[in-house]
Amino acid sequence: MIEPNVINFFIILLSGFGVVWSYRHFTSQQNKHIGEFEYTAFSALWGIPFGFLLLWAASMIPKSADMFDSFPMSATVLLFPLAVACGYAGAQIKKILRK
Repeated sequence: MIEPNVINFFIILLSGFGVVWSYRHFTSQQNKHIGEFEYTAFSALWGIPFGFLLLWAASMIPKSADMFDSFPMSATVLLFPLAVACGYAGAQIKKILRK
């Protein structure tokens, strides 16, 4: 059995980090300082919807629940690129709204 803290780190924080990092990257805000606490808080905040997305996907696809139960970090491989794309989309929306 894998410890729940490891699951939380890989699924919630890493997918949330993908959103926060890519948004800051694509809006050219990477030079502005952000503290570790703020980075973690924003990562957790944006990672929670991806955790729910994973639960929903695992309930919809029968074999995926078995895969995620035996090796939950494999969900990160699927969620991280989706999170980066979400951050990119947010950056593009911000650019459109600023015009």
